[in-house]
Amino acid sequence: MKPNINIIGSLLFVISCTSEQGRTDNTGTSTTNIPEVNVVGVYEAEELVVNQKWSTGNRHGTVKVQVTKKGLPIILALCAYEPILWEIDVEKDVQIDKIIISGYYKQEIHGYSGKATIQRLSYEENSETYFQTYGSADNDYAKAMQIIKMLTKSDNLVFQGQYSASKFVIK
Repeated sequence: MKPNINIIGSLLFVISCTSEQGRTDNTGTSTTNIPEVNVVGVYEAEELVVNQKWSTGNRHGTVKVQVTKKGLPIILALCAYEPILWEIDVEKDVQIDKIIISGYYKQEIHGYSGKATIQRLSYEENSETYFQTYGSADNDYAKAMQIIKMLTKSDNLVFQGQYSASKFVIK
């Protein structure tokens, strides 16, 4: 990466960086069409319900993902250990190229009607490349990031996660 640097008084600001993934301007907006991979991970949903027909997991829940980020293509990688119904809310003019849902148990998507390819992975469904993580302190984090990079062919990853949650916003 080659940082473009401006020095103002005694403060140092990195204004933009150039890498193989592309360029960002001084507002952080992408100036290329290389997708940003937004990874959202939880162990379980904040509110749990016992058993659901679509998974053998003993409890499931719903996690909402609101996507408002515009100006560059986005790949969503959503993962959890327990079965999650991922409610996707995409703002107008947001470009989602692909959605990957993965976990130990089967994951589902609700509310998304766009044209992005949806890839489903889980241990429960015998996927060899399933992944799950909820944070960098989680033992599965490094493996998950490696699999996501392999699946998306990108190092341009942004991660949000926590043990249990009900909503994430990608902006």
